[in-house]
Amino acid sequence: MAKVSRWAGIVLCGLAVGIVAVIVDSSPLYFMSLFLLCIPAGSWLFGALTLAGISARCIASPPVTVGDEMEIPIEISNPGISPRFHVVASLRLPPDLGPVVDEETGPDDRAHSSAFLRRRRRSRSSASAIAPLVQGRGRTRCVARVQTYRRGLHSVGPITLAHDDLLRLSSVRKQIPGSHELIVYPRPLGASLGALLSGDRVGTDGIAQNRGSTDGADFFGLREYRSGDEWRRIHWPTSARAGALVVVERDAFSAVSLLLLIDITAPAGEDADAPLEMLIRLAAQMAEDAAARMSSVTLALFAPDGQAAPLLFQSMDPVRSLDALARIDPSAKLVFQPLETIVRRGASGTSVVLLCDHLDDRIRQVSQICRQLGCPGSIVVLEASGRNESWLPPGNPLCLWRLGHREGYGYHVEALGYS
Repeated sequence: MAKVSRWAGIVLCGLAVGIVAVIVDSSPLYFMSLFLLCIPAGSWLFGALTLAGISARCIASPPVTVGDEMEIPIEISNPGISPRFHVVASLRLPPDLGPVVDEETGPDDRAHSSAFLRRRRRSRSSASAIAPLVQGRGRTRCVARVQTYRRGLHSVGPITLAHDDLLRLSSVRKQIPGSHELIVYPRPLGASLGALLSGDRVGTDGIAQNRGSTDGADFFGLREYRSGDEWRRIHWPTSARAGALVVVERDAFSAVSLLLLIDITAPAGEDADAPLEMLIRLAAQMAEDAAARMSSVTLALFAPDGQAAPLLFQSMDPVRSLDALARIDPSAKLVFQPLETIVRRGASGTSVVLLCDHLDDRIRQVSQICRQLGCPGSIVVLEASGRNESWLPPGNPLCLWRLGHREGYGYHVEALGYS
């Protein structure tokens, strides 16, 4: 508004001087009027020439997780046509990204709730950065700070450069075509997984029956509790009978390979608490925990017809797992293959874990494959789905778990046992 006022003031002054020049028939006043009327146009032309030849591009930035702030470097090049000047670079953002504002908070659980996202998504669709003084025949960099609201592969751009003229009467803009892709990882759920990744068999009463260990070691025997032993190693039934604490002794390290099946039919949505997003966050948590146990992870999407689309094969790198999970798009074209083929490609003794928001007849197919191949299996359903044990065939080898949430305690995985 101030720029418009200054521009209008100069134009009005020029017109007034011109009227006086006509009245008094004065040549100097004619020239003065013409000069005043040409100032706005000349100032704008100078700004346009300043941005002539200027180019800008985004520099690759490392991935971040949902809720974190991302810094996107922008490099501005001056080929030497213009002298040194200041410029403001604006980067157009998709709806799932937003500019950082002062009241943004840290990446806590509130940053992933639907209410938080709806409150934080701004009408502004671009992030701005003020570049340092751009020297002739030189380059400079500025950083656009972006807040991430959703996982996935996002495209940002184009870049718009803005420069004020000498008299600050107008702002000249130049749009640099092109886009830049950046990836946002899903934030692990932070759930307490209990014995889900241990390979232990859980009975109908929900009590773990050893078939591995929570730290990747094989069962060796029982011994008396010693100071410094972890509480999770205590074998409570034996301790109750013996009247003293008894812990489980483990021997050499033995990793377990995991096959995580994510139900692609789970409802997807823009909110972070949509069922599909919850399953992806749980898979990210399991992949991180498996990597800490030196276990390889295979990721696949489970289709309505019981087939699966592999995303990642036997990786022990949690970053690769997060990258594969971030790229999940239910609307994309996927290549499916029989689930049995994917299970057979895994290591011997691969544990199959199906993550779903409801139980249906596909459970029978997974149960049959696990029984045929002799591999352990588990089903994790969301809390809202209920137990629905009628879908579990008699004598199935799959253990049923439920993902729940308790106020003040966060997310946890609860063992419901076998049917």
